[in-house]
Amino acid sequence: MPVKMINRVGSINISEHTLATIIGSAVYECPGVVGLPVRRISEGISDFLGKENISKGIKVHCEENKVSADISIIVEYGVKISEVAQTIIDKVKNSVDTMAGFEVDKINVFVEGIKLDKQ
Repeated sequence: MPVKMINRVGSINISEHTLATIIGSAVYECPGVVGLPVRRISEGISDFLGKENISKGIKVHCEENKVSADISIIVEYGVKISEVAQTIIDKVKNSVDTMAGFEVDKINVFVEGIKLDKQ
């Protein structure tokens, strides 16, 4: 279901997939985030072939011009998870407001794993 903004001239509809892409881009810019987890086997095959989907691991919910998101991440070993999560929340709110013009109601961050550096 797209998010709809109505003004005096007409309306703007932004799909949940587009919002998920905006959110995914913001998440990847956050230090400590190494990736988003694969949910389906087709996503894993796409990653293997070099066709990464920046919106994987992100579920967007839109209700009454407010956006909520569930974001699953994989973090780098040794980072403070609470700081990474807060950075994600701040960056996502700013990106959605700046790029789409919608208010962010709630951001849930789920840490699905930790990437250990193999040396």
